[in-house]
Parts: sequence; structure tokens; C-alpha cells
Amino acid sequence: MAANLLFSEDQIKEYKTKFDAFDRNNDGNFPTMFLGNAMKSVGHVLTAAELENSRRVRKGTTTFPQFLAMILDKKCRKVFKAMDKDDKDKLLSADEVRQAMLSFDRQITEDKIKEMIEKADFPNDGKCSLEEFVKMVMNFC
Repeated sequence: MAANLLFSEDQIKEYKTKFDAFDRNNDGNFPTMFLGNAMKSVGHVLTAAELENSRRVRKGTTTFPQFLAMILDKKCRKVFKAMDKDDKDKLLSADEVRQAMLSFDRQITEDKIKEMIEKADFPNDGKCSLEEFVKMVMNFC
């Protein structure tokens, strides 16, 4: 999972501790109605639309892998926005993607970044949109 690539063991343990605080039955999930508070506990705020979508998609519960994926998604979006300095085209070049990947807390090797960029299959313009960036990171293992 990409989370293991981008989060340190300590971060994953911290997220698991936060997750477990909402998993009151110790059955590996918590009711999605607590998702907003759980995400807030790790420093991310979900919009009403994100919460509603999560309730529909998750059918009432959230597992730890889903929780980690949501944290990673939020982090990807934050990193993308920080790297999209001109904010005009809302696109990143391959070099900006490289810089974005280097900004994650857990450093990734240049070879891994190059592999990600090659697999991302950027559109003909050689640029990466926010959604393409998130998908690229989420799908990279």
C-alpha cells in the first residue's frame, strides 16, 4: 500500500491509535458517522460532501486501510496545492511532481519517483492534474 511508502512506521502507529479510539468494539472498523471526528483527530477536516460520499461508499463503517487512504488522499491534495505555485493551470510538470513527492514526510528514492512518473502516463502535455496526482500516489505500491 502507498501508505507504507509515504508514512513512517511511527506515523502509521499514531494513525492506528487514533483509529482505535473510534473503534469502540475492537472489530476493526468504526461507524462512518464518526469519520469526521476521526479525520479531525489526525488534522484533516472533511467537507459535508466528503462526509456524505463516505457514508454512501463505505456503507456505514470505515476500516483502518480506508482511514489511511483518506489521510493519504488529503495529504496528496495538500502537497499538490503547495507545489502548484502559480495556481493558474492547476497542473504539475514532471519536475513539480518530483518535488512534491520529495516533500512527503518519509523520503522516497529518486528511482521510485521516476518509476511513479513513468507509470503515471501523463496526458500528451506532460502535465499532471490534481486528480491524476492523487490517483498516481494512491495506486503506487
